[in-house]
Amino acid sequence: METTQPHPAAPPNLSFDETLAYLAAENTAAFASLPVFEDNPEEASGARVLVLFRDRDGIKLHYAAGPLFMHAFFEDEIIPLADIPEKAMALRYIPTIYQAEFFNTNLQNAIQSLLKGARTLMGDDDDAPPQKKIIPLHPV
Repeated sequence: METTQPHPAAPPNLSFDETLAYLAAENTAAFASLPVFEDNPEEASGARVLVLFRDRDGIKLHYAAGPLFMHAFFEDEIIPLADIPEKAMALRYIPTIYQAEFFNTNLQNAIQSLLKGARTLMGDDDDAPPQKKIIPLHPV
């Protein structure tokens, strides 16, 4: 039986409270991504992406949900810290680099940009393991 070992420079998964402590500095961020499975339990058709970030006005949550490969979101909103739902507090977050522009195309590109930001923070841009190519269910 083959076991999968985590990549040695994989970013830590932080609890919500650990993430809030990490976000003590301005211009910091951490994200979580949840796949959405509809018809085929083997292949994600969409995602929910949550990015906790801090700007000069405090900590906020950028929440986006929708299909992976279309520039169409079911939801795309910025939520202040006081209004963050409990479900978001139960997730684990990965430190990353965040720019609102990541969400100008589609969720797949946003997730890839957030993962690249996480690898950059870990100083591991060049040694990233090869990513599995995801083929869209419904090409645009």
